[in-house]
Amino acid sequence: DDDEIQLYPLWYPAWGNFTYEGELINAIPARSSINYPVVWSPDGRTMAFSTDEGLWLWDALTIGYPPTLIVPTHSQVPFARYFSPHGRYLAVSEGEKRYNLDLVTRTELPDGYISPDDRKLLVFDTSATTPTTLEIAFLAPGIRKFEYYPEVKYLDVQWMDNERFIASIIGSSYLV
Repeated sequence: DDDEIQLYPLWYPAWGNFTYEGELINAIPARSSINYPVVWSPDGRTMAFSTDEGLWLWDALTIGYPPTLIVPTHSQVPFARYFSPHGRYLAVSEGEKRYNLDLVTRTELPDGYISPDDRKLLVFDTSATTPTTLEIAFLAPGIRKFEYYPEVKYLDVQWMDNERFIASIIGSSYLV
């Protein structure tokens, strides 16, 4: 809707189609048109969206709770790419800049992928189209980073579980 963001429940039966399932749950006035990605937290409670004013978080299931501006627009509109698996971190893009935002401390963390348990960060340029370096950061307590085979160039990295990741490498005989 052009005037407000509205939240309705939907139901997806096991082998059927999405169906409308009731009345309006919650709504907030639209500050300006939302022409940027909208992402939901893993628990389905918090919505991250961007307007020309900046990046907002909205606890959509609490009636009357207004959205909170967490990253104002400076030169480029910041927008959310995805939440971490447990929802503490939000991957943000702001022009060419990419980072992970700690939603508890509002600290900017480097670009990369958060582990499934939200405790480690594979630090690398997620927008890279050529081989890049990789570091690992332990997020709790505090950030501690170390390089992971700095002489190896990584093409793609993905978490397999809380402790293991898989990577495509180039130009090295190391087994990762």
